[in-house]
Amino acid sequence: PADTQNMVNHSDTRILFTEKAIFEGMDFEQMPQLIAAIDMKNMELLASRENFAELYSQADSLFAEAHPDGWSAADVEYKNRAMDDLCCINYTSGSTGNPKGVMLTARNISSNVDLIPRYFPYRKGDNYLSILPFAHIFGMLYDMCACMCLGMHLTVLCLPPAPSILKEAMQNVSPSTVMMVPLVLKKMTEYAAAEIAATRGEIEKESAEYYSVLREKLLANLGGKVEIIVTGGAALPEQLENLLIEKLHLPLVTGYGMTECGPTISLGKLGNYKLKSCGVLVDCMQIEIDSPNPHKIVGEVLVKGSNTFIGYYKNAEADREVFTEEGWFRTGDLGTIDEENNLFLVGRNKSLLLGSNGENVYPEEIEVKLNVLPYVAESLIVQRGEKFVALIVPNADQLIADNVP
Repeated sequence: PADTQNMVNHSDTRILFTEKAIFEGMDFEQMPQLIAAIDMKNMELLASRENFAELYSQADSLFAEAHPDGWSAADVEYKNRAMDDLCCINYTSGSTGNPKGVMLTARNISSNVDLIPRYFPYRKGDNYLSILPFAHIFGMLYDMCACMCLGMHLTVLCLPPAPSILKEAMQNVSPSTVMMVPLVLKKMTEYAAAEIAATRGEIEKESAEYYSVLREKLLANLGGKVEIIVTGGAALPEQLENLLIEKLHLPLVTGYGMTECGPTISLGKLGNYKLKSCGVLVDCMQIEIDSPNPHKIVGEVLVKGSNTFIGYYKNAEADREVFTEEGWFRTGDLGTIDEENNLFLVGRNKSLLLGSNGENVYPEEIEVKLNVLPYVAESLIVQRGEKFVALIVPNADQLIADNVP
């Protein structure tokens, strides 16, 4: 609630759509520019100023008076705004610091919507299941904006994406494109493997037959009509990546982006998968690696192009930190790029640790290996003196299931 209140004030928000439980932890009097707060679940007016409550109570009658014959396509009118006008302020905390308001223009949004069907099968009339939050730029662009602009049938999963829930939803919707973070993809793979163990226990694991059955089961659980699976938002664990690509031969690609690029920077293409890569730079963006040898020596990833935002809302100091004089945006991510423009990331600039022998240590590379262990839910590598220490959040559910004291 405190973070939400800060963002409401910083963004000069006039009407807030939120959840009642969140709003109860906020102080309406400390948000003087806000004229109304509305519960998203049932549209209850939670608080208001001026004459908003009176108008809100008359909403149905005022609508009927304005549209006596009902609402039709002829009543829809969109404001014609310039491509470089501000279109959206999306708040992101990044990896550190207070949330910053990322200012995205109509060009940033439309550029992303335009590129998506060139890479993935987004077609008019196709079904799509959204499991990503719309408050995040990826969910907003790939799940909502692109689907609506391209005339697709969008179904929103309003439940946690537990494997059993997700399986039922996928089989009801039968999407051609599936978007999910590595953790959810890992859980769906494990769920399919557990189903095979329960019904086809005679199949020898690690055999060609087993991998064939697992592939068939996983794709069936994802709706049976999947043409491509897209993952991103975190590193794909090496063991899982090898299983999905080299053993199951799934139609899998990876991608990389940031809120500041609305979000797309790189995307994979089917038939051109490179292990540990996060795809190829998209055609509307440019990239530089701040390194004497971008192909072999890790450096900060710099990008610019039609996807790149125009700055942080009311935060000129942050703008000066991330934009070079030539207009390049410093992503804060470290990586290399090959001759075919495949991008390989190793970690965040601010996370880089220095070993006692002077060697650079990228904690994300260690964390991704720890996080695939059965009893590890999350991990964080920190430096204490000359030692590196792993802070572990245990997977309590798995510990209980295996009767581990």
